[in-house]
Amino acid sequence: MAGGPILRPVVVDEGRELRRFLLPSVLLLSTAVSFGCLMIVDPAAGTPAARTRIQDDGFFPPPAPVEVEHEPDFVSVLDSSAAWLVRHQFPTDGSWSASGYMQMCPHQACLGAGREEHSLALTALAVLAIIESGMCDPRRARSRDVDFRAAAEKGIRWLMRQMDDNHCFGRRDGKYLLGHAIATLAMARWGAVTWDALHRHMAEQGLKFLLRARTRGAGWRYGPEAGATDMTVTGWAMAAVEVCRAIYIDVPENVNGDVARWLDDVTDPLNYRAGYTARGERGWKIAGLNDRYDDHETNTAIALHVRMAIGQEPASASAKGAVWRLSADLPYRNADGLSVDYLYWYHGTQALVRAQREGEVWREWQRRALDGILPARRRTGCYEGSWDPSDKWGCEGGRVYATALNTITLAAIERAP
Repeated sequence: MAGGPILRPVVVDEGRELRRFLLPSVLLLSTAVSFGCLMIVDPAAGTPAARTRIQDDGFFPPPAPVEVEHEPDFVSVLDSSAAWLVRHQFPTDGSWSASGYMQMCPHQACLGAGREEHSLALTALAVLAIIESGMCDPRRARSRDVDFRAAAEKGIRWLMRQMDDNHCFGRRDGKYLLGHAIATLAMARWGAVTWDALHRHMAEQGLKFLLRARTRGAGWRYGPEAGATDMTVTGWAMAAVEVCRAIYIDVPENVNGDVARWLDDVTDPLNYRAGYTARGERGWKIAGLNDRYDDHETNTAIALHVRMAIGQEPASASAKGAVWRLSADLPYRNADGLSVDYLYWYHGTQALVRAQREGEVWREWQRRALDGILPARRRTGCYEGSWDPSDKWGCEGGRVYATALNTITLAAIERAP
């Protein structure tokens, strides 16, 4: 669900673009010279994309402005967001539906449906959000009337029932390998929580299918028949590989090397921008739905996330170059909301918390991410704790996607120094 960006120069007569790309003074001195060199050799940097800003149509009116706390009560925020997910889980089978979650609303429905084909991936993402929020520990949870652990367990059982005889999660149509990768990640993550032999076994079977589906000598695409590799599916697949390794599931030694070489192939050695399936490629958009949103360094963020997951050094040239690019595309919510990309913010957070854990770029990213995420959280009614799917990929994943992904991002920021 991501594509590569184009890094646009500052335009003097657009105030919001100045606010978006001018680094705070603490960053400017340390990165200006290095990034200036990158911009000189970046063939895309001098061609800003023409765009007509389209205001929000009122379907998701923006929440009332609130003052952002840069040391918020993370437990309360994560509790309310995880509780929204639990309230909108199907109680009978334990799944989450991209559109059917509205059936769980007691009165007026929480609008924001996604595409139903993503329901398996969304169920896995919701389980991951509950796990990462830490609410499975009853000592941490504030909502005493919500059994978070039972909800996660029900979601895991539903995912287990979706595995076919060849160990694929879900139906093999559409973009199914993306859903399978996220389901394998959720299963492995739950196995790390419970250390239950059955959960570990299911994660292992899911990983075996994932490895069989990998393009020889590279990474993953949306289906094994594609014979190619893209950044989005490879990012989620390698996250699953990393967690499987953490619970002592064997992974062939060549996987890391193959993926690392593919990342090098799609990363421009002059400006360190990563492509979607090839060097210089931005990726896809959905015409008429999300093509009006700003482009971001999403592919570069995913590439850095994967490099850290496979153990590359943060001091390497490719990692430092990716950090430079992200430092010029910090999270930012502009007036019309077209700068918002929760998927980019998630991968950037996961990457920088490892590559720049003690650095100025990470600290500024952390602050900007909170500025972008916290004010948009709904605080009243059935919507309470959720996020409107008004970012670049909300048309695909809907409210469950926006809420689950932002919960995971905030949980990563809470755990970081």
